[in-house]
Amino acid sequence: MRQDIRVAAADTIVFLDRSRFVCIYQVFKRLLQYRGTSRPDMQDDCPEKIDWDFLKWIWQFPNKQKVIIMNMFETIDQSKNIVILKNKKQIEKIFDQL
Repeated sequence: MRQDIRVAAADTIVFLDRSRFVCIYQVFKRLLQYRGTSRPDMQDDCPEKIDWDFLKWIWQFPNKQKVIIMNMFETIDQSKNIVILKNKKQIEKIFDQL
């Protein structure tokens, strides 16, 4: 699993634990902002799009993937710094400290 390689190499793990409503809002915001074009952080041939499977994945994330991630956090090396950010203010504070 690619996450195993990343976790093993990391000294700090940052998990953005945003609500599903915020995530879905952000998806639609990006869709409107970059409709028919590629975002600056994406390849030129990768236009912004949305589909049902992606929305379903976001909606189910807290009950499926998040549970797996939190369980993984309990089993990894205690020397790793795990940072869980739940809101915009926490995210901005971390970036201000960098």
